[in-house]
Amino acid sequence: MRKTLRTLAATLALVIGPVSLLLLYLTFSVLNADAFTRRLVGSLDDPRVAEFAAEKITDLVISQRRDLTALRPVIVVITRGIVSSAPFQAMLRPAARQAHDALFSSTSEQILLSVPDAAILLRSTLANLNPAAASKIPGSLASFSASMDNPIAKTALKGLRAAHAGRQLARTGVVLSLVLMILAILLATSRQEAVLSSGAAMAATGLFFAALVPVGRLVATALVTNPVTRAAVAGVWDAFMGRLWIVGAVIGAVGVTMVVATTSQLERWEAGGAARATWALLTHRREKTWAELLRVFGLILGGLLCFSFPTTALRAVGIATGIAMFIVGIQGLARLARHRLPGVAIRETEEIRVAPVVLVAFRVAVILLLGLAGLGLVLRIKPPAEVVAVATDACNGAVALCDRPINRIAWAGAHNAMGSADNPSWLFPNQDQSVPALLDKGVRAFMLDLHYGRPIGDKVKTDFEAEHSSANKYEAVLGPEGFQAAMRIRDRMTGTPGPLGLYLCHGFCELGAISVDSMFRSVATFMATNPGEVVILDLEDYVTPEDVARVTRETGLLDFVYRGPLGPVPPTLRQIIASGGRVIMLGENNVDQIAWYHLSYDLMQETPYTFHKPEDFSCRPNRGKPSNPLLLINHWIETTPAPQVSNAEKVNTREALLSRARACARERGRMPNIIAVDFAGVGDLVGAVRVLNGLDTASTTPHAPAP
Repeated sequence: MRKTLRTLAATLALVIGPVSLLLLYLTFSVLNADAFTRRLVGSLDDPRVAEFAAEKITDLVISQRRDLTALRPVIVVITRGIVSSAPFQAMLRPAARQAHDALFSSTSEQILLSVPDAAILLRSTLANLNPAAASKIPGSLASFSASMDNPIAKTALKGLRAAHAGRQLARTGVVLSLVLMILAILLATSRQEAVLSSGAAMAATGLFFAALVPVGRLVATALVTNPVTRAAVAGVWDAFMGRLWIVGAVIGAVGVTMVVATTSQLERWEAGGAARATWALLTHRREKTWAELLRVFGLILGGLLCFSFPTTALRAVGIATGIAMFIVGIQGLARLARHRLPGVAIRETEEIRVAPVVLVAFRVAVILLLGLAGLGLVLRIKPPAEVVAVATDACNGAVALCDRPINRIAWAGAHNAMGSADNPSWLFPNQDQSVPALLDKGVRAFMLDLHYGRPIGDKVKTDFEAEHSSANKYEAVLGPEGFQAAMRIRDRMTGTPGPLGLYLCHGFCELGAISVDSMFRSVATFMATNPGEVVILDLEDYVTPEDVARVTRETGLLDFVYRGPLGPVPPTLRQIIASGGRVIMLGENNVDQIAWYHLSYDLMQETPYTFHKPEDFSCRPNRGKPSNPLLLINHWIETTPAPQVSNAEKVNTREALLSRARACARERGRMPNIIAVDFAGVGDLVGAVRVLNGLDTASTTPHAPAP
C-alpha cells in the first residue's frame, strides 16, 4: 500500500505540476486582459509583426479606396512606421482589450480588431509626401476580422477558453503538486533516492518547458502558408510565449539543485575534466573501423553544420558554457550546504546509483522533445502536393470551343499582367490579382514585359547595358512622375549587384520585379493540372531569344509550349491540345529562329492602347497587318504612372466590354479575339468573353458586381 501511494503521489505531482505551471504562465501572459493587451501592443515593436499589421491596414485602406492600389508599396512603408509609434499603440490598447473580452466571453470564432483612428495618422503622414494621395485616405478604417476556421486553430481556441475558465486553479495546482511530491518522498523507502528521482524529473520537465518555445513556434508557423503572416505568427508567439523558457530554466535549476544536494556524484564532476574528455572523444583514433568511421563522419558533419550555421553553432557553445558554469556553481553551493543537511538526507550517499535515475529522466525529456519536434516537422515540412490532372473533354472550359480555330474564339486578356496589387513591393500595378489567380479566374492571354536586372538586397536594378537601351526611353512609358520615382529608387540602391537575371518588370525593375522563373513555373503547374486549357503568353521582350528559350526550358514550361504552325490556317483548340503543347509563346521584338517562338504582330493586329477617358476608345488599326488572324482589343484607361481601379470599374463591366467588342467587330470586319484589360479581376471580363463565344447571353447571365 505504501509503495502504491508513493507511486500515485509522484505520478500526480509530475502531471499536475507542469500543467498548473503552464496554466499559471498563460494566466499572466494571455488569459489576463491587461497582460494580453500589453504583450499584443508590445509585439508591434517586432518588425515581423509590424510588417503584417502594415499590410493588413493597407489592405483595409485600398478596399475602401481602390484607386490607391498603385500606391500600395508606399502606403505599406508609411504604415509600417506608424504601427510602431506610440500614438498608434495607444489607439490599439482599448481595441486589444475589447478583442480579448470578446474572445473569452463568447463562443464566436471571429476575432475583431478595430482601430479606426489609424486613418488619421496615415493621412497626416502621407500628406507630407503626396497630398493628393493623402486626400483619398478614408476618414476611418473598417474593422479587421480574422476567422478561426482552421481545425487546429479551433482546438487551440477551445483550449485557451478552457484554460481561462480554470485559471483560478493554477496556484492551487502548483501547491498541490509540491505537497504530493513531498508526500512521495516521505513514503519512499529511501528518501535520498526519492529526492534524487524527483530532482531528475524536475530537470527533465524544465528542459521540456524551455523547448516549448522554439518547438511551439515551429508548430504555430507550420499552420500558415503566407510568408508575411507566418513571420508575424512567429513574432506574436515570441511576444506571448517567449519567456516560457525562464519557467523551464527555474524548474530545471531547482531539479539540478536537488540532485546535487542529495548525492556527491556530481561533486566529483570537473568542468576541465569534462572538456578534456570531450576533446579526447573527438580527436583520439578508434581501434575499431566502424567506430573510427563514425568519429570521422561525425567530425565532417559537425564541421559542415558549423560552417553553414555559424550563429547557431556559437549559440550552442554559449549554452554549453552556461550549463557548465551553472553546474560548477551548484557544486559549490552543495559543498557549503551538505554539512548542514539532516543525516537522513545524506545517509548511504555512496550507495545510491545516480546514473539510472538520471538516464530515465533524460529519456523522458528526449521522448517528449522528439515528439513535439516530430509534430512540428510533420506540419512544417509537408510533402509536395501531387500534381493531378483532371480529365476533361472541354477546351478552355467548353466543349463547344474545341473545334473552333483560335481566331474564332474570344480570349480574356490581362495587360501588364506581371504587376499586381498582390505583390506588396510592386509600385503602380496594372492588375489586382497575380497571374496564378487570374488563370484560376479564367484569363487565358497575358501581356508580360521581360527585362534584364540584377538583385540588390530586396530590389532589382534594371541592367540597361545588357538591354542595349537607355533609361530615358522608358520615360514615355511611365511618364515624368513614374520615371522620377524609378530614378529616385535607383539612386538609393546601394550594395554589390547580384548576377544578371531575367525579370518581369514594367520598364524599370526598380518599381517592381518578379523572377521569370517563378512566373513560368506557376504557368507550367497550371498547365499540368488543367489538360484542356490553352494559354497565350505575349512577351514584350527586351532580352535575347536564347535567354527566353533557356528559361522556358529550365522552368519546365517548354514541356507545355505549342510547337506547331499558327498559320496560314489557324489551328483549332483541339489540334493544339492534341499536339501536346498548349502555351502559345509570342515575342514582340525578336524571336530569332526559335520555331515555337512567334512574332506577336505576325499573328495579331490591334487597336490603339492610349485612351484617357472612355469616350476616346476607338477601333482603328494600330500595330499588325490587317491580314493577321487575331484581333487584339486594348481596353483600358491610361492614367500614367498609376492605373486606377475606379476606371476599371467603369470600363470592365460586361456591358462596356461587349459594346466595344461589337463595335470593333463591325469596324474591322472580324471577330475580336484577345480583350486585354487592366485589373482583370474587377468587373466581368470573363463573363463578357463567354458571351462573345456564344456560351452565355448578356441577358441570362447576371452582371458580376465590381468588388
